[in-house]
Amino acid sequence: MLKGLMHKNIFKLPYSVGVHVHIMPDGEKVIKAALIQNKGGKINLIKTFAHYNDLLNESKKFTSDYVYAVCITGKGIIEKSTNFYEDSGIINLNSIMPGVNEQSFDYNQLYTINQSELIVYLTRKDFVNEILKQLNNPEFVFTDFYLGEGVLQYLSLALGLNGDKNLILNNQQYLFSLNKLIKKEKASNENTNILFSNQPISEDYNAALAIALRYFIEPSETLSTTNQPTNENKQEQIKKSFFKKSLFISVISITILFFINFFISYLYTNKVNTCNDQLNQNAVVFNKLKQLKQEVNEKETFLEKNGLLNDSRLSLYADQIAAITPIEFILDQLSFNPIIKSNKIEEGLKFNSNHIRIQGRCNDTEKLSLWIEKLKDLKFNKKVSLENFVREKGESKGTFIIITQIRN
Repeated sequence: MLKGLMHKNIFKLPYSVGVHVHIMPDGEKVIKAALIQNKGGKINLIKTFAHYNDLLNESKKFTSDYVYAVCITGKGIIEKSTNFYEDSGIINLNSIMPGVNEQSFDYNQLYTINQSELIVYLTRKDFVNEILKQLNNPEFVFTDFYLGEGVLQYLSLALGLNGDKNLILNNQQYLFSLNKLIKKEKASNENTNILFSNQPISEDYNAALAIALRYFIEPSETLSTTNQPTNENKQEQIKKSFFKKSLFISVISITILFFINFFISYLYTNKVNTCNDQLNQNAVVFNKLKQLKQEVNEKETFLEKNGLLNDSRLSLYADQIAAITPIEFILDQLSFNPIIKSNKIEEGLKFNSNHIRIQGRCNDTEKLSLWIEKLKDLKFNKKVSLENFVREKGESKGTFIIITQIRN
């Protein structure tokens, strides 16, 4: 499911670390983390961290191929439901909290299955910046963050949930249809662990896993936040990744170009030698081509002379004949410039140019005579004659052959 959702970008790093900070009512911070890897389009869970210090110790082994994102839930995060939002997705905080200074707040939004309802998670920027300041480490900085439990939408997308399983976070259970919330209610006591990359995952790591997945699901151009420091970190990370991969691609490209140039040079030399050999053999081919061209011209002249290339004009004649043909008549054959039968083989094919041969069947000779008169009235017919009419014994319909001469 996730492979079809991921946005391909060669400048995205292969590892994503998600950190979930839950602030308890007494202000204590409970921190969980998850490390995932994108390997050839398949997402694997590498490790989970029950404590932030565990992540700090592990991060000393990390290279620069990692990105870090944080999700904040709990005390200090305001959750509001609203019906006032623009189609562009830009939130007007004053419609939710009148009189609020929008420049002082960070927020995220969650769409619900009800098209007219939107859930917004918001808090003051200085609150977020203080947490990020405490979490940032010389080993890494956060390039993305998310407020509130709405981050679970990315885990729902990754699992392909469609109202068939609850996701648990902070003693609440959330039912999603992909990235849209269906309902939220108090968590039950049933086992709600999920299976991700063939590993059972405790609900304690749902948010950390979700924010890590967001990096691979969201395209780079939309992976932005309302938090300026985080956006700046993200831009810096993109530049470093771009420089590193551009350098790698440049080295590979130069190496490939060298071998391509060598290969082309080798092919060119061989091709020149081959062409020189072929030029000596092509005289016969050119003469044969000249002969064939002459034969084609002769045949084209023959066809033009016998009126066999006037497809559009003949098609018009056929349409006009069909238009006046009685519905009970059966037309078996309509031949333009019919072949003239000859007993002399040496004479070859001869065509009766500017003539139409009409063969068909009818049971009413009077209507046949009237039809012949109508054929004579057609402007393109110069002359119309009934060549033959035969009615076999016991047959209701007779076979007729009519020859018309076309005006030049």
